[in-house]
Amino acid sequence: MQQITEVLLRHGMGYVAAQLGLPLPRRIQPAAPPPETAAARVRAVLEDLGPTFIKLGQILSTRADILPAEWVEELSRLQDQVAPFPMDQVRAQIEAELGAPLETLFRWFDPEPIAAASVGQVHRAELMDGMQVVVKVQRPGLVDEVEGDLAVLTEIARLAEGRTAWGKVYSFTELVDHLAREMRAQLDYTVEGRHAEHVREVLADDPDVIVPAVYWTYTTPRVLTMEYIEGEKLSDVIARCPPLEERRRLALLLARAMTRQALRDGVYHADPHPGNLLVTLDGRLVFTDFGLVGFLDEPLRDALIGLVMGIIERDVTGMSLALQDLGVLTRPVPQRALQRDLQRLLQQYYEIPLSQISIGQTLQQMLSLAIKYGVQVPPELGQLSRTLITLEGVVRQLDPDLSLMEIAEPVAVELRRERFSMERISRELRRNAIITARLLDQLPTRLQVLLQRLEEGRLPVIIEQGDLDRNLPQIGRLVNRLAAALVISSTLLTAGVLLGLGAAPTWKEVSLPGLVGLLLGSLGGAWLMWSILRSGRL
Repeated sequence: MQQITEVLLRHGMGYVAAQLGLPLPRRIQPAAPPPETAAARVRAVLEDLGPTFIKLGQILSTRADILPAEWVEELSRLQDQVAPFPMDQVRAQIEAELGAPLETLFRWFDPEPIAAASVGQVHRAELMDGMQVVVKVQRPGLVDEVEGDLAVLTEIARLAEGRTAWGKVYSFTELVDHLAREMRAQLDYTVEGRHAEHVREVLADDPDVIVPAVYWTYTTPRVLTMEYIEGEKLSDVIARCPPLEERRRLALLLARAMTRQALRDGVYHADPHPGNLLVTLDGRLVFTDFGLVGFLDEPLRDALIGLVMGIIERDVTGMSLALQDLGVLTRPVPQRALQRDLQRLLQQYYEIPLSQISIGQTLQQMLSLAIKYGVQVPPELGQLSRTLITLEGVVRQLDPDLSLMEIAEPVAVELRRERFSMERISRELRRNAIITARLLDQLPTRLQVLLQRLEEGRLPVIIEQGDLDRNLPQIGRLVNRLAAALVISSTLLTAGVLLGLGAAPTWKEVSLPGLVGLLLGSLGGAWLMWSILRSGRL
């Protein structure tokens, strides 16, 4: 705690220590004039506090769902550069993890690391069968150090929530718990290995993109061994500025691979900066370092596709619906107010060509709007927006005229078409039929409990007399609509079961009775909605 207090004071943030009730020394000399902005001061504090806090700051920089854009940008600049640890510690760590002498594991092992960071460092090596590999070795004692730092951070979060308004607003204890889980996952190299394999499977059908293979025999939570692929760092390629045609080809490769990963498959490399990308001699793109990988489930991907299409088509209603599908609604959403705000947002882009719209910044604006209207946005979307901003920066370095939005458009159009394909609808109907079958299975028991409570007089029902006679016609219409809705629902449910079972006769493997039932149920639903809308009482 004393070290944290001293660092806060050095960077002009003594007021934070005072608010938390930390003991303040009488005098301390600042190391340098504090940066001007609060975000820059926080970044400087984290860099001074060491590896754990740097890594936590980097994780926090992916949370665009809770942090303003300037904070995300500032925390993204955190420097993770430390001196490599000596070869005797590398040897001890590998032998302890793999359970054998280094000489029996590798024919050759380079004592000089090719990269070093606060968590670990990377060495080239050769397996006994001649396979060239890279070995990532975790810094010895790091887990204990991190756990100690996390305990301190948890105590600070508790103090912040108890003593400050900003601690309560941002739910610091919950936030630190989330960051701690992320940090522990990044300290387990088997998790990183599984991430790499997942992305490798996703990109297996792209001959121009490579993800190195993982050698699980030589991988543990503290040691990760992967295939070595010869290539030039993309940052070096950008620095030597090859012809525009080559840069445009690489930009397209990267953008298409990332867009497909995120929107189609829901798993993507979440840190695509030029240092994590290689270009092989034959021009293929190589993804490396899978410590940060993002995941998007199917409902989130559907909502994102709807949002992208809404921006492209300038469809405020579609954007409004997609925005509400991004998370959990914590309160009723005033639709007209939301659509007015979306309209104002879209007006910024009316005179701008699609190629000049930043998809990452637009997503950040959308997330801020969603939060304003009580949508509890999942952290996966904050990570995605930060990844997209990083990706757009790399793409524009390669080709300033290339737009990520233009590349995302055909992918989104194709995926939206798939979303409404008969195969997808049939799959969802099967899934819903299973859920409904479970509900129907439980229905008799629940009805029995309900009727028993009713008989025993333990089911309170509040009825206000009011103008009952005058309202009887409306009640009659309501009952009729409920009856119609039940019939339509039953028809759709039966159709879903028939489609799911593939009941004969079939056409192109689709049940014709199920298809007819789906059509009749849909027409009935449309008629019911039309009658309600015509009455003016939705």
